[in-house]
Amino acid sequence: MLFLTKPNRSFSHSEWHCLADIDKATLLQWQKSCPPLTRNPIPERCDPARLSKRQTLCSALIKAFTGEIESLTVLPSLPIIAGLTDPDGWLLAIGCSNDLMLQLESMNIGVGTSLALPYLGMNAVALVMMTHKPAVVHGDEHQFVSFKGFTSVGTPIQVENATKGFLCMFYPCGHDYMFAMLLMNSMAGSIARKLDNELAKIQKERIFNLFRSHRLSPRECEIGYYWLQNQSALFISATLGITEGTVRNVVKSIYRKTHVRDKAQFISKILIDYIS
Repeated sequence: MLFLTKPNRSFSHSEWHCLADIDKATLLQWQKSCPPLTRNPIPERCDPARLSKRQTLCSALIKAFTGEIESLTVLPSLPIIAGLTDPDGWLLAIGCSNDLMLQLESMNIGVGTSLALPYLGMNAVALVMMTHKPAVVHGDEHQFVSFKGFTSVGTPIQVENATKGFLCMFYPCGHDYMFAMLLMNSMAGSIARKLDNELAKIQKERIFNLFRSHRLSPRECEIGYYWLQNQSALFISATLGITEGTVRNVVKSIYRKTHVRDKAQFISKILIDYIS
């Protein structure tokens, strides 16, 4: 019955979960969330308006994934389907050969399909969403009949301890899944780093906008940004190629414009403004 039948125990790794690692009581509880077993349901697709909102919210994530797929020039020649979902399990982007893409569409699976447990039953993304750890699901362990010829692997994409989405790969049963796991782990790490860099740029721009609201000059914004990170006048002078005296004079001007008396007050004021 469903994914309780003889879970594959051939995979054992402390960093990855498979169904064999999950206790029976938990599996029975998850089973209650799954679609009916009497048929192979046509997967639901997110309506265009909702999908557009999800894609907008995850635009940086999609951009990073697309960049990774484009760099894998060998992917079209491999029997691998790479997918990216948002934190709720909705597919946002897919990378694979044209033949595999047509095969997916024939199952009504594509961008806008949910891989979450209540929609398509057990698969790697569903298992990752339940365990919050990388996972593998083998052939017959999938509930969706069309997935039973595949092994699926999935992993969360995390930035600053927050899950931004999930990366998954499907490939025909019988192939070495370790290759897909290694490839996916590398991709997930690269995507997370790109997101982290993008987040840092966004945060810096927000802080500079706060500085500009206090009428700080471009030079004051630059020095104020380092000062906010509790850097010393010596560090800032060496980084920007100016004297310590210039840094301290600029800091005094920053204090006047932001109506604070010292570094602690400055940091506190800007951080409060930032989160408000």
